[in-house]
Amino acid sequence: MPETELKFALDAAAFAHLRARLDQLGAPERRILHSVYFDTRKLRLKKAGVALRMRRDGERWIQTVKAKARNHGGLQRAEEAEADMPDALIDLTAIPDETLRVTVQAALKGRMLQPVCETRMERLLLVVHGAEGAAVEVALDEGLIAAGDRAETFRELELELKSGPLSALYELAADLLPETGAVPSMLSKSERGYLLAAEGRIHPPAVPHPAAEVAVARSQTAGEARARQAEFSDGMGRGRPRLSRTQDCRRKGADQRSAPRRDAEAGGRFASALGHRIRDRPQRGAERHRSPSAGALPAEGDRWRRDLRRALRLRPRHPQGPRPPPAIWAWLNAAIVVSMTADRPPDRDCAAA
Repeated sequence: MPETELKFALDAAAFAHLRARLDQLGAPERRILHSVYFDTRKLRLKKAGVALRMRRDGERWIQTVKAKARNHGGLQRAEEAEADMPDALIDLTAIPDETLRVTVQAALKGRMLQPVCETRMERLLLVVHGAEGAAVEVALDEGLIAAGDRAETFRELELELKSGPLSALYELAADLLPETGAVPSMLSKSERGYLLAAEGRIHPPAVPHPAAEVAVARSQTAGEARARQAEFSDGMGRGRPRLSRTQDCRRKGADQRSAPRRDAEAGGRFASALGHRIRDRPQRGAERHRSPSAGALPAEGDRWRRDLRRALRLRPRHPQGPRPPPAIWAWLNAAIVVSMTADRPPDRDCAAA
Protein backbone atom coordinates (compact mmCIF):
# COMPACT_ATOMS: atom_id res chain seq x y z
CA MET A 1 0.00 0.00 0.00
CA PRO A 2 1.23 3.55 -0.62
CA GLU A 3 2.88 5.38 2.28
CA THR A 4 3.23 9.17 2.58
CA GLU A 5 5.57 10.60 5.20
CA LEU A 6 7.13 13.93 6.07
CA LYS A 7 10.52 13.57 7.77
CA PHE A 8 12.78 15.96 9.67
CA ALA A 9 16.28 15.49 11.07
CA LEU A 10 16.59 17.03 14.54
CA ASP A 11 19.27 18.29 16.87
CA ALA A 12 19.16 17.68 20.63
CA ALA A 13 17.32 20.93 21.45
CA ALA A 14 14.63 20.37 18.80
CA PHE A 15 14.17 16.77 19.96
CA ALA A 16 13.63 17.91 23.57
CA HIS A 17 11.14 20.54 22.38
CA LEU A 18 9.14 17.98 20.38
CA ARG A 19 9.13 15.50 23.24
CA ALA A 20 7.56 18.12 25.47
CA ARG A 21 5.00 19.04 22.77
CA LEU A 22 3.92 15.41 22.39
CA ASP A 23 3.35 15.19 26.15
CA GLN A 24 1.09 18.26 25.85
CA LEU A 25 -0.93 16.72 22.99
CA GLY A 26 -1.55 13.42 24.70
CA ALA A 27 0.11 10.35 26.11
CA PRO A 28 2.50 9.03 23.45
CA GLU A 29 3.15 5.31 23.27
CA ARG A 30 6.79 4.30 23.87
CA ARG A 31 8.34 1.51 21.80
CA ILE A 32 11.82 -0.01 21.52
CA LEU A 33 12.54 -0.99 17.89
CA HIS A 34 15.42 -3.02 16.47
CA SER A 35 15.58 -3.20 12.67
CA VAL A 36 18.02 -5.03 10.37
CA TYR A 37 18.22 -4.22 6.65
CA PHE A 38 19.21 -6.96 4.21
CA ASP A 39 20.76 -6.94 0.75
CA THR A 40 23.14 -8.97 -1.40
CA ARG A 41 26.90 -8.55 -1.42
CA LYS A 42 26.65 -6.35 -4.52
CA LEU A 43 23.61 -4.45 -3.20
CA ARG A 44 21.18 -5.64 -5.85
CA LEU A 45 18.12 -4.49 -3.87
CA LYS A 46 19.52 -0.99 -3.37
CA LYS A 47 20.22 -0.67 -7.09
CA ALA A 48 16.61 -1.74 -7.77
CA GLY A 49 15.26 0.89 -5.36
CA VAL A 50 14.05 -1.68 -2.82
CA ALA A 51 14.55 -1.79 0.96
CA LEU A 52 14.05 -5.10 2.80
CA ARG A 53 13.81 -4.93 6.59
CA MET A 54 13.19 -7.24 9.52
CA ARG A 55 12.04 -5.35 12.62
CA ARG A 56 11.46 -6.47 16.18
CA ASP A 57 8.75 -4.48 17.92
CA GLY A 58 8.28 -5.87 21.41
CA GLU A 59 7.30 -9.51 20.88
CA ARG A 60 6.49 -9.04 17.20
CA TRP A 61 8.72 -9.73 14.18
CA ILE A 62 7.69 -7.61 11.18
CA GLN A 63 9.09 -8.08 7.68
CA THR A 64 8.77 -4.91 5.56
CA VAL A 65 9.46 -4.16 1.91
CA LYS A 66 9.58 -0.61 0.54
CA ALA A 67 10.00 0.29 -3.11
CA LYS A 68 9.61 3.18 -5.56
CA ALA A 69 10.49 5.68 -2.85
CA ARG A 70 10.49 9.34 -3.91
CA ASN A 71 11.60 12.18 -1.69
CA HIS A 72 10.49 15.78 -2.35
CA GLY A 73 12.03 18.11 0.18
CA GLY A 74 11.46 15.69 3.05
CA LEU A 75 8.10 14.40 1.77
CA GLN A 76 8.55 10.72 0.98
CA ARG A 77 6.16 8.52 -0.94
CA ALA A 78 6.75 4.78 -1.28
CA GLU A 79 5.01 1.47 -1.85
CA GLU A 80 5.11 -0.59 1.36
CA ALA A 81 4.13 -4.11 2.33
CA GLU A 82 4.38 -5.58 5.86
CA ALA A 83 3.94 -9.10 7.16
CA ASP A 84 4.04 -10.51 10.71
CA MET A 85 6.63 -13.28 10.94
CA PRO A 86 7.07 -16.11 13.46
CA ASP A 87 10.80 -15.40 13.86
CA ALA A 88 13.66 -13.28 12.52
CA LEU A 89 14.14 -15.26 9.28
CA ILE A 90 13.49 -13.51 5.96
CA ASP A 91 10.82 -15.20 3.84
CA LEU A 92 10.23 -13.63 0.43
CA THR A 93 7.14 -15.74 -0.20
CA ALA A 94 5.48 -14.00 2.78
CA ILE A 95 5.48 -10.59 1.05
CA PRO A 96 1.72 -9.89 0.76
CA ASP A 97 1.89 -7.56 -2.25
CA GLU A 98 2.40 -9.62 -5.41
CA THR A 99 3.96 -6.75 -7.38
CA LEU A 100 6.53 -6.05 -4.68
CA ARG A 101 7.21 -9.76 -4.25
CA VAL A 102 7.97 -10.15 -7.96
CA THR A 103 10.12 -7.00 -7.88
CA VAL A 104 12.23 -8.32 -5.00
CA GLN A 105 12.63 -11.77 -6.51
CA ALA A 106 13.57 -10.32 -9.90
CA ALA A 107 16.18 -8.07 -8.30
CA LEU A 108 17.73 -10.87 -6.23
CA LYS A 109 17.77 -13.58 -8.92
CA GLY A 110 18.46 -16.19 -6.28
CA ARG A 111 21.39 -14.38 -4.65
CA MET A 112 22.06 -14.78 -0.95
CA LEU A 113 20.94 -12.06 1.47
CA GLN A 114 23.11 -10.66 4.24
CA PRO A 115 22.72 -7.86 6.82
CA VAL A 116 23.89 -4.44 5.62
CA CYS A 117 22.99 -2.14 8.50
CA GLU A 118 20.75 -1.95 11.55
CA THR A 119 18.94 0.60 13.69
CA ARG A 120 18.19 0.52 17.43
CA MET A 121 15.90 3.30 18.59
CA GLU A 122 13.29 4.49 21.02
CA ARG A 123 10.09 5.68 19.35
CA LEU A 124 7.36 7.87 20.83
CA LEU A 125 4.15 7.30 18.88
CA LEU A 126 1.00 9.44 18.85
CA VAL A 127 -1.89 9.83 16.39
CA VAL A 128 -3.11 13.41 15.98
CA HIS A 129 -6.53 14.11 14.45
CA GLY A 130 -7.35 17.32 12.60
CA ALA A 131 -9.92 18.96 10.37
CA GLU A 132 -11.46 17.30 7.30
CA GLY A 133 -10.99 13.85 8.80
CA ALA A 134 -7.20 14.18 8.85
CA ALA A 135 -5.23 11.67 10.92
CA VAL A 136 -1.45 11.93 11.21
CA GLU A 137 0.77 9.45 13.01
CA VAL A 138 3.61 11.25 14.79
CA ALA A 139 6.76 9.20 15.40
CA LEU A 140 9.64 10.77 17.34
CA ASP A 141 12.77 8.60 17.03
CA GLU A 142 16.11 8.68 18.81
CA GLY A 143 18.68 5.95 18.45
CA LEU A 144 21.66 4.47 16.68
CA ILE A 145 22.43 3.48 13.08
CA ALA A 146 25.18 0.87 12.78
CA ALA A 147 26.98 -0.72 9.83
CA GLY A 148 29.83 -3.06 10.65
CA ASP A 149 32.08 -1.34 13.18
CA ARG A 150 30.66 2.11 12.35
CA ALA A 151 27.83 3.71 14.30
CA GLU A 152 26.13 7.13 14.39
CA THR A 153 23.36 8.55 16.56
CA PHE A 154 20.29 10.11 14.96
CA ARG A 155 17.13 11.96 15.94
CA GLU A 156 14.20 12.13 13.56
CA LEU A 157 10.57 13.18 13.36
CA GLU A 158 8.21 11.25 11.07
CA LEU A 159 4.72 12.45 10.24
CA GLU A 160 2.78 9.76 8.38
CA LEU A 161 -0.51 10.63 6.72
CA LYS A 162 -3.12 8.04 7.64
CA SER A 163 -6.11 9.90 6.23
CA GLY A 164 -7.10 13.37 5.02
CA PRO A 165 -5.45 15.96 2.76
CA LEU A 166 -1.70 16.24 2.27
CA SER A 167 -1.70 19.76 3.69
CA ALA A 168 -2.47 18.25 7.13
CA LEU A 169 1.15 17.05 7.33
CA TYR A 170 2.57 20.55 6.80
CA GLU A 171 0.09 22.24 9.11
CA LEU A 172 0.97 19.81 11.91
CA ALA A 173 4.68 20.24 11.22
CA ALA A 174 4.34 24.01 11.42
CA ASP A 175 2.55 23.63 14.76
CA LEU A 176 5.02 21.16 16.27
CA LEU A 177 8.46 22.17 15.02
CA PRO A 178 10.57 24.82 16.75
CA GLU A 179 12.06 27.76 14.86
CA THR A 180 15.51 26.13 14.61
CA GLY A 181 17.08 22.72 14.92
CA ALA A 182 14.94 20.83 12.39
CA VAL A 183 15.68 20.33 8.70
CA PRO A 184 13.86 18.20 6.08
CA SER A 185 15.31 14.71 5.95
CA MET A 186 16.16 13.71 2.38
CA LEU A 187 17.21 10.13 3.24
CA SER A 188 15.37 7.20 4.76
CA LYS A 189 16.92 5.17 7.57
CA SER A 190 17.96 2.44 5.15
CA GLU A 191 19.63 4.98 2.88
CA ARG A 192 21.47 6.41 5.89
CA GLY A 193 22.62 2.91 6.76
CA TYR A 194 23.90 2.28 3.24
CA LEU A 195 25.69 5.64 3.32
CA LEU A 196 27.25 4.81 6.67
CA ALA A 197 28.51 1.46 5.38
CA ALA A 198 30.00 3.03 2.25
CA GLU A 199 31.27 6.43 3.44
CA GLY A 200 31.16 6.43 7.24
CA ARG A 201 28.50 9.17 7.56
CA ILE A 202 24.71 9.33 7.66
CA HIS A 203 24.13 12.83 6.29
CA PRO A 204 24.55 13.67 2.58
CA PRO A 205 26.69 16.64 1.55
CA ALA A 206 24.82 19.92 1.21
CA VAL A 207 23.94 20.66 -2.42
CA PRO A 208 22.13 23.87 -3.46
CA HIS A 209 19.00 23.48 -5.58
CA PRO A 210 17.10 26.15 -7.52
CA ALA A 211 13.66 26.95 -6.20
CA ALA A 212 10.50 27.10 -8.25
CA GLU A 213 8.06 29.97 -8.55
CA VAL A 214 4.74 28.44 -7.54
CA ALA A 215 1.63 30.59 -7.63
CA VAL A 216 -0.34 30.49 -4.38
CA ALA A 217 -3.53 32.23 -3.33
CA ARG A 218 -3.82 34.64 -0.43
CA SER A 219 -6.49 32.45 1.12
CA GLN A 220 -4.17 29.41 1.34
CA THR A 221 -2.58 28.42 4.61
CA ALA A 222 1.15 27.79 4.92
CA GLY A 223 0.54 24.04 4.88
CA GLU A 224 -1.54 24.21 1.68
CA ALA A 225 1.09 26.36 -0.03
CA ARG A 226 3.88 23.97 0.97
CA ALA A 227 1.88 20.99 -0.25
CA ARG A 228 1.36 22.71 -3.60
CA GLN A 229 5.10 23.36 -3.86
CA ALA A 230 5.78 19.68 -3.19
CA GLU A 231 3.39 18.70 -5.99
CA PHE A 232 5.33 20.94 -8.39
CA SER A 233 8.81 19.69 -7.44
CA ASP A 234 10.68 17.06 -9.43
CA GLY A 235 12.08 13.76 -8.25
CA MET A 236 15.38 15.21 -7.10
CA GLY A 237 13.88 17.73 -4.71
CA ARG A 238 14.37 20.70 -7.01
CA GLY A 239 11.35 22.89 -7.53
CA ARG A 240 10.30 22.83 -11.16
CA PRO A 241 6.71 23.45 -12.28
CA ARG A 242 5.13 20.48 -13.98
CA LEU A 243 2.56 20.90 -16.73
CA SER A 244 -0.73 19.08 -16.76
CA ARG A 245 -1.26 16.35 -19.34
CA THR A 246 -3.23 18.73 -21.59
CA GLN A 247 -0.68 21.52 -21.30
CA ASP A 248 2.16 19.09 -21.94
CA CYS A 249 0.46 17.71 -25.05
CA ARG A 250 -0.18 21.21 -26.35
CA ARG A 251 3.45 22.19 -25.76
CA LYS A 252 4.76 19.06 -27.49
CA GLY A 253 2.40 19.63 -30.40
CA ALA A 254 3.56 23.23 -30.78
CA ASP A 255 7.17 22.05 -30.71
CA GLN A 256 6.50 19.48 -33.42
CA ARG A 257 4.72 21.99 -35.63
CA SER A 258 7.42 24.63 -35.29
CA ALA A 259 10.36 22.22 -35.66
CA PRO A 260 10.70 22.39 -39.51
CA ARG A 261 10.54 26.19 -39.53
CA ARG A 262 12.95 26.44 -36.62
CA ASP A 263 15.43 24.06 -38.30
CA ALA A 264 15.23 25.99 -41.55
CA GLU A 265 15.92 29.25 -39.76
CA ALA A 266 18.84 27.67 -37.94
CA GLY A 267 20.23 26.35 -41.20
CA GLY A 268 20.00 29.82 -42.74
CA ARG A 269 21.84 31.34 -39.81
CA PHE A 270 24.57 28.70 -40.10
CA ALA A 271 24.98 29.31 -43.82
CA SER A 272 24.98 33.10 -43.35
CA ALA A 273 27.62 32.89 -40.60
CA LEU A 274 29.69 30.52 -42.72
CA GLY A 275 29.62 32.85 -45.71
CA HIS A 276 30.59 35.78 -43.49
CA ARG A 277 33.58 33.89 -42.10
CA ILE A 278 34.77 32.87 -45.56
CA ARG A 279 34.45 36.43 -46.94
CA ASP A 280 36.50 37.77 -44.04
CA ARG A 281 39.40 35.43 -44.76
CA PRO A 282 42.33 36.74 -46.89
CA GLN A 283 42.01 35.75 -50.54
CA ARG A 284 44.19 32.85 -51.62
CA GLY A 285 46.79 33.58 -54.25
CA ALA A 286 46.51 30.40 -56.30
CA GLU A 287 43.34 29.01 -57.78
CA ARG A 288 43.76 25.71 -55.96
CA HIS A 289 43.77 27.56 -52.59
CA ARG A 290 40.56 29.49 -53.06
CA SER A 291 37.98 28.83 -50.39
CA PRO A 292 35.15 26.71 -51.80
CA SER A 293 31.58 27.75 -51.10
CA ALA A 294 29.20 25.60 -49.10
CA GLY A 295 27.10 24.89 -52.17
CA ALA A 296 29.90 23.94 -54.56
CA LEU A 297 32.39 21.67 -52.90
CA PRO A 298 35.19 19.98 -54.88
CA ALA A 299 35.76 16.24 -54.92
CA GLU A 300 37.85 16.57 -51.74
CA GLY A 301 34.86 18.17 -50.08
CA ASP A 302 32.71 15.19 -51.03
CA ARG A 303 35.19 12.96 -49.22
CA TRP A 304 35.01 15.16 -46.11
CA ARG A 305 31.22 15.11 -46.23
CA ARG A 306 31.23 11.33 -46.55
CA ASP A 307 33.65 10.91 -43.64
CA LEU A 308 31.66 13.26 -41.41
CA ARG A 309 28.40 11.53 -42.25
CA ARG A 310 29.96 8.18 -41.45
CA ALA A 311 31.33 9.51 -38.15
CA LEU A 312 27.91 10.86 -37.16
CA ARG A 313 26.11 7.80 -38.53
CA LEU A 314 23.73 9.88 -40.59
CA ARG A 315 22.10 8.20 -43.58
CA PRO A 316 19.81 10.75 -45.24
CA ARG A 317 19.15 8.68 -48.34
CA HIS A 318 18.16 5.52 -46.53
CA PRO A 319 14.48 4.84 -47.41
CA GLN A 320 13.58 3.88 -43.83
CA GLY A 321 15.91 6.20 -41.93
CA PRO A 322 14.93 9.59 -40.48
CA ARG A 323 16.07 12.65 -42.39
CA PRO A 324 18.17 15.02 -40.25
CA PRO A 325 16.95 18.62 -40.00
CA PRO A 326 18.47 21.35 -42.24
CA ALA A 327 20.49 22.71 -39.32
CA ILE A 328 22.54 19.50 -39.28
CA TRP A 329 23.46 19.86 -42.98
CA ALA A 330 24.39 23.50 -42.49
CA TRP A 331 26.68 22.48 -39.65
CA LEU A 332 28.21 19.71 -41.79
CA ASN A 333 28.95 22.15 -44.62
CA ALA A 334 30.48 24.59 -42.16
CA ALA A 335 32.69 21.87 -40.66
CA ILE A 336 33.76 20.72 -44.14
CA VAL A 337 34.79 24.15 -45.36
CA VAL A 338 36.50 25.16 -42.11
CA SER A 339 38.40 21.85 -41.96
CA MET A 340 39.61 22.29 -45.58
CA THR A 341 40.68 25.91 -45.22
CA ALA A 342 41.70 26.52 -41.60
CA ASP A 343 45.01 24.63 -41.59
CA ARG A 344 46.40 25.86 -44.95
CA PRO A 345 49.03 28.63 -44.78
CA PRO A 346 48.36 31.68 -46.98
CA ASP A 347 50.38 32.20 -50.15
CA ARG A 348 53.41 34.41 -50.02
CA ASP A 349 51.69 37.05 -52.20
CA CYS A 350 48.75 37.20 -49.77
CA ALA A 351 51.07 37.36 -46.76
CA ALA A 352 53.09 40.19 -48.35
CA ALA A 353 49.94 42.11 -49.15
